[in-house]
Amino acid sequence: IYDLEVDTSRLSPAECANAIRQRQLNGLPPSAFHRLASLRRVTSVVAYDRLNEQWVAALRRLSPRR
Repeated sequence: IYDLEVDTSRLSPAECANAIRQRQLNGLPPSAFHRLASLRRVTSVVAYDRLNEQWVAALRRLSPRR
């Protein structure tokens, strides 16, 4: 989940930077972290291995408190 994707195999560094800048200038608010954090509610029924548990814990720390 990303707010913006750029294809670095097809775009130059300047073109990638321009795409990022254009997104900022368009005033679109970032939402990827919020969307990732909301996934923890859905994934709570999944059996996690250690790596996934660490990932979910990191997402919970980023999640806004209710």
